[in-house]
Amino acid sequence: MVTVRDLIRLPSFQGTTILAGSAGLDRSVEDISVMEVPDIEEYVSAGGFLLSTLYPVSTHPELLVGLLEKLAALGLSGMGVKLNRYVDSLPPACLEKADALSFPLLLLPPNGNFSSMINDYLKSVLQVKSGELEHRNHIHEQLMDILIHGDSQSDLAKVLSRNLGRDIILFGSHGELLAECRSTPDSSLDAREVACALQACESEAMVVKKKLLSCYAALHAVRFGRERIGTIAVCWRDGFDLTGLELITLQQCSIVFRIMVQHQIMMEDAALSRRETFACDLIYGIAESEEAAITQASIMKWRMAYPILILAMVIPPPSVQKPPASRRETLAALKRQVWMEHSGGERNDGVFWFENRAMIVALLNADAARAVAGIEETIDGVL
Repeated sequence: MVTVRDLIRLPSFQGTTILAGSAGLDRSVEDISVMEVPDIEEYVSAGGFLLSTLYPVSTHPELLVGLLEKLAALGLSGMGVKLNRYVDSLPPACLEKADALSFPLLLLPPNGNFSSMINDYLKSVLQVKSGELEHRNHIHEQLMDILIHGDSQSDLAKVLSRNLGRDIILFGSHGELLAECRSTPDSSLDAREVACALQACESEAMVVKKKLLSCYAALHAVRFGRERIGTIAVCWRDGFDLTGLELITLQQCSIVFRIMVQHQIMMEDAALSRRETFACDLIYGIAESEEAAITQASIMKWRMAYPILILAMVIPPPSVQKPPASRRETLAALKRQVWMEHSGGERNDGVFWFENRAMIVALLNADAARAVAGIEETIDGVL
C-alpha cells in the first residue's frame, strides 16, 4: 500500500509542502489523476490522488472549497496543486476546509512534472506489489510444508509467531484454546484473559483490537461463510498496529487454519457416524459376533464386556427456565457429571457414548453397569 505520506518521499515530489489536512497523510493512494477539467469529480474514484494546476478554477478560486468537499465525499486520498501559474494563492477557507476534512492538500514544487510524478508513483506501487508477492510466496512455502506433513495447529501458531514476532493463540468456534505460541520466554500473556475478551467481541470487522491487562491483542475472526469457526489472537505487551505484510501473513494463515478446522470437523463427523453404526448394531442385535463386537469396541477405546446396559437419553425441548444449549455442550456436561458420580471423576472406558438427532445413548459394560444406581437423577440434573 502506498500512502500520501509515501508520495511526498518520492524523488519527483521532493520540495512538496503540506498546506493542510495533515491528519490524512496515511490515506491509501490507489491511483493518480490530473485535473484540467471543471467537472473532474465525474472522472475520479475512491483512493485516487489528484494533481492540478487549478486551471479549471483559475477565474473563481473560491470554488475550490466546494470541490474539496466533493472530492473528500468521493473518498479521494488527497490533492496536490501547483501555484503561480493560473492561481497565485489558495483562499484561507480552502485550507480550513481541508483541515476539517483531514483531506491532504499539498503544494507541489514549481518545477514538478506531472508525468514524472505519475511514473514515480507507478514504480513505487510495483515495488510494493513485488514485495508483497515475494512475502506471500515466503509464507506460502511455510504453510504448504505444514499441510503436506500433516502438522498440527501448534505448528501453525509457531509459524505465525515466528513471522509476526508476537504471541499467538488459536481459539475454536466456542472460544476453546486450540494452540498457543509465545514469542519470548518472559511473555506475560494470559490466555484466559484473551479468551474472555474474545467472548465479548461480536464485531464483524476482520481484525478487532483490544487493550487487556496482560497485553494488547488483535483478534482475527476465521469464518466459513458467515459462520465463525475460530479466531487467531495476535498479542503483545505493548500497543501495535499490524502492517500490510503482517495482515497478508495473518490472512494466509487463517486459510490454513480454516482448512485444519474443517478437516477436524469432517473427521469428527465421520467418527460419530462410525460410532452410531456400531452402537445401532449392538442395540438391534445385528453385530457379526461378540468377538467381532469386542474387537471393534477396543478400536474405539471402549472396554466392552457382556452383558451391556443401554441408557437412551432424550434431550427435552428448551424452556424459559432452561434456555437451549448446544448438543455438544449438553453431552460434555453429561459425561462430566456421570464420570464424577460413578467413576470418581476419572474417564471410564467401560462407557461408550454416541449421539444422533433423536437422543444421546450410553452403552455400559458389566463393570460400569454396577454403578448405575442414581444415574437417572444425574441425568435429570444435567438436562
